[in-house]
Amino acid sequence: MGAFLYGLTIRLSRLVGYWPIRAFAWCVSTAYFLLFPDRVRNSARFYQALFPDRSERNCRRLAWRQFHQFTSVYVDRLKAINGVPFDFREEGGELLRDAVASNTGGVIVSSHLGNWELAAILMMKKYKPRLLLYLGDEERKRLERRHKTDLVNEGITIVSVAAESATPFDLLDAVSFIRGGGFVSIAGDRIWSPQQQLTDVAFLGCQVRIPAAPFVLATLCRSPIFTFFMTLDGKGRYVLSFSRLEPIATASRAERDQALRQTAQNYANLLAATARRYPTNWYHFEPFLGSPLR
Repeated sequence: MGAFLYGLTIRLSRLVGYWPIRAFAWCVSTAYFLLFPDRVRNSARFYQALFPDRSERNCRRLAWRQFHQFTSVYVDRLKAINGVPFDFREEGGELLRDAVASNTGGVIVSSHLGNWELAAILMMKKYKPRLLLYLGDEERKRLERRHKTDLVNEGITIVSVAAESATPFDLLDAVSFIRGGGFVSIAGDRIWSPQQQLTDVAFLGCQVRIPAAPFVLATLCRSPIFTFFMTLDGKGRYVLSFSRLEPIATASRAERDQALRQTAQNYANLLAATARRYPTNWYHFEPFLGSPLR
């Protein structure tokens, strides 16, 4: 969506409310579901792996709900921009609050499960961490067309990563930021560049390759890893949940590599458990699952 159209949508929402925009977004989601069968197959395969005892028809029904629930991300982003308060409950918020208060810093792993942009805004408002957010070039461009300014106004520093880059961030800057009590946020489930370092994890009975960057950084800094998910429950209420993963303190290179793989696997296990709890909040529409594990 272009900047002009997005600005027009914001102004329209302030004049007529959100139901016309929600209805339009619902129609767009329906069109995507009908016109992009490859995306539907990707979603159906994901739900078949998530719930192997369910029928193909049931998995396609979950994909239908997933496509249409994604409209809430767009509409609720508009509400956040317009200052509308959100009714949500928290789980594990004291984990991040204590880390901010003690100035320990850490790595925050974001995921395409739930409304991570809304979670970032609410997290900044409530806990006020110093946050450095790394985004791939394409994701940054999409964000700029929407509401990068709103995230910056909340105190988030956004750094883009070129697609041809083999390293997803300036390691020394990131380490220095964490050791100064800041938090570095990196996507744990989206590959930005074919040159970046990846690690293999088991996920829903399949082998999946995910970025190693957040786990490399946490292992080097011996800092905690925080995950957060902003998910909609069955009653249409948001749940903002935090978890903390502790990297394993090691000495040798071999031990560090093993610690990295184990921490990445712990993240994958948490991602799978959250997806089972809130299945239609999975907004990763690109192919994600690899080959089945034997």
